[in-house]
Amino acid sequence: DGSEKGDTAQLIEAMASPESIKTYVALVRGEGILRGENLREKGWFDVSRPIKDEGGEEKDATTSFKFVAGQPETGFDRPRVSLVLARPKDGRWHQIRRHLNGLSHPILGDSTHGHSKTNGIWK
Repeated sequence: DGSEKGDTAQLIEAMASPESIKTYVALVRGEGILRGENLREKGWFDVSRPIKDEGGEEKDATTSFKFVAGQPETGFDRPRVSLVLARPKDGRWHQIRRHLNGLSHPILGDSTHGHSKTNGIWK
């Protein structure tokens, strides 16, 4: 159907626009506390840290995060997890997962930057 292709093309164009705001949702290991600071209380905050691309070249990268909810570990059935919103300002390779790992809150199931034992529980 020609109208669907038109709709898809419009969506692709909108997503490529600098005015578009892309928000990603991640479930991460950790209760939303970093060095005694409650990240949920910060609202939106930026993490700026260079990230190496596939060729090993470092490029500036900034991601805005908002920790929406988190829970402490209170036993095997209640692990430390948080729900996080992420808005990358640059499109670097694995930017969100690398920045979250830098906050000591790796994405659950992330075999490269995550915690193997915890990932096994969530599979």
